[in-house]
Amino acid sequence: MILYVEGIRFGYNGEVTLKDIEFELKRGRVCAILGENGAGKTTLLKCIDGVLKPRVGTVYVEKKNLAEMSKNEIAKYIGYVPQRYSEGMLTVFDTILLGRKPYIRWDVSRRDIGIVEDTIQKMGLENISLKRIDEISGGELQKVIIARALVQQPKVLLLDEPTNNLDIRNQIEVMRIIKEIVAERDMSAVVALHDINLAMRYADDFLILKNGKILSCGGFDTITPENIKRAYGIEAEIVSYRDVPLVVPLDS
Repeated sequence: MILYVEGIRFGYNGEVTLKDIEFELKRGRVCAILGENGAGKTTLLKCIDGVLKPRVGTVYVEKKNLAEMSKNEIAKYIGYVPQRYSEGMLTVFDTILLGRKPYIRWDVSRRDIGIVEDTIQKMGLENISLKRIDEISGGELQKVIIARALVQQPKVLLLDEPTNNLDIRNQIEVMRIIKEIVAERDMSAVVALHDINLAMRYADDFLILKNGKILSCGGFDTITPENIKRAYGIEAEIVSYRDVPLVVPLDS
């Protein structure tokens, strides 16, 4: 077990948003958080990362309590890719280098540069590394922000709708890269997604939220027509095409 979320409760302005969220994630696995808009997916990721402070509950990474760590220490364990990122005037290279901030004491080291260069190559960003990030496409920007989180060398990567606003090619490429890196680096990832079929293709585990509570949690067996109906209020069938499971919504 690399990540353990124990009994998290959180609310905005007196309203409870997350209720007794508890789950664990093993090393080398991708967990997809599913649920309709407003189910609590983004809030849960922010609570895990420490951006939001839960009223109750604890997050452990490798049995270490993140609540007892500084933000700088947390960044060595958790890499967070938000849903939106404000563009700036930095180059792609410098934007990714910012991910090394938790490790930099006085100056950037040769090791820091090497880690950034290796990650840029892995993400296929060599040709745009010297471009400003306001000059690149949305798909390229998404890969840059993922790369910035990866150079933190975290144990757990959190991604909030990483395929949002991407075309189908970039959606598949981003999810494939996440899957490969998780396996290669023996880390884990928690990914909030709207696209159930993308989740079915690339995730190992699934956490379905409904009104801030866990509706279901587990492997592929938790993606059932009954759970889809409960989570989204629609009828659906689960089919297989070329050994890839697919959720097919049905007309009411």
